[in-house]
Amino acid sequence: MTSVDLASPSNDTDLLEFVEEADLSATQSGLVWRLLIVDDEPDVHRATTLALNGLTLLGRPLEFLHAYTAHEATAILRREQDIAVVLLDVVMEREDSGLALVKVIRQDLRLTDLRIILRTGQPGYAPEIESIDKFDINDYKTKSELTRARLYLTIVAALRTYEQIQALDKLAYYDSLSCLPNRNRFIDLIEERLRKSDGDDGVVAILDLDDFSEVNDTLGHQHGDRLLQVVAQRLTASLGPDTVLARIGSDSFGLMGSAGAINPEELLALLGAPFLGQNNSMRVTAT
Repeated sequence: MTSVDLASPSNDTDLLEFVEEADLSATQSGLVWRLLIVDDEPDVHRATTLALNGLTLLGRPLEFLHAYTAHEATAILRREQDIAVVLLDVVMEREDSGLALVKVIRQDLRLTDLRIILRTGQPGYAPEIESIDKFDINDYKTKSELTRARLYLTIVAALRTYEQIQALDKLAYYDSLSCLPNRNRFIDLIEERLRKSDGDDGVVAILDLDDFSEVNDTLGHQHGDRLLQVVAQRLTASLGPDTVLARIGSDSFGLMGSAGAINPEELLALLGAPFLGQNNSMRVTAT
């Protein structure tokens, strides 16, 4: 990996003031719970939507997505983000369509947070206990069991589990100071990109702030923390959503994206602009 010294190239760039920590808090992932209904019977879609429409669960309304085949559901799950629960019919195109889709969700798409509730109108096709355990299936119900009240309780239980998993993921995979992915998550994202790579021009870089310990020693840890936050904010705003940015060490950041996005000269200019805080400006250099 090539190291680049990110010195200050000019004095005429705009100043970027420190922002309050509250302004950098994690944004909400959404104001709704996204629920995917997968069933080959249109009447089931209508009945489920009618039963749940207008309800507020755990402080949020529901947003419904619909798929009528396992193939269609797979396409939606690849495309859409933040789906919390899947209500999944066991028997659709084939007798094992539902369980085959569960395998795709857990093994291929690696959607481990997503909660799965299996439903069937044919109790004889119930999944084996081993499958429920192996693929982390939340619940299994016959369609006749799911009255409006039971459907509500089943989905609320799944959403609570989803919310708890999301909270644990945030602790395990995100840096609380910068709200960026941490080292563990960065490694996972690299491995994910390698699995999907098709000869692209992907680049991984590590950016380390120079002499950061001196900032902490001279100005205090609070000033150092706020500097890290603003560096993270500036990088995030400039690199865009297609580039992964993570805080992988006390004063180091990991970047992953295309060669065009992770450009040494542009990064040089980006960090060259001074940072303003506590009535004085300071410049950051990095390697």
